Amino acid sequence: MQSGEIIVNDSFAGERERLDDGGAGRSGRFAKRVWKQRQRDRGGGKVVAEQLRKSFDKAEEPIKQQTAEAVAALLAKDYVRAVGNMSQVVRKQRTLDPAQKKALDELVSHTRKAAERDPQVNTPQLFKANMDLQLLLYPLD
Repeated sequence: MQSGEIIVNDSFAGERERLDDGGAGRSGRFAKRVWKQRQRDRGGGKVVAEQLRKSFDKAEEPIKQQTAEAVAALLAKDYVRAVGNMSQVVRKQRTLDPAQKKALDELVSHTRKAAERDPQVNTPQLFKANMDLQLLLYPLD
């Protein structure tokens, strides 16, 4: 180590430096935006879980219990069970307020991103569960 050299103990420092290098003509600003998006994606399950929990907080007790089970499944990365539980919640509740609908949209979006990132998660069962939930949210009348 040379004098004046500073060592930063940051677990993502290497990734940040690679992005800030701007390889392939990327600007430093774009690289920082990509890095921030990756950080949000890593903690996305917790954010979606909190949105679900808050949006269904004033629902009846059986619906709150099923939502809690879905949140636990989401945090355990059991996406099929999480989406399936929320489909059952939608069937029971029938009318959704905008916050609930937004939280459910975020759940579908999060599970799709997870399926894109991890091929083992990308199963026909998850695809079907997401489609079923979307059809409940947005019926084709």
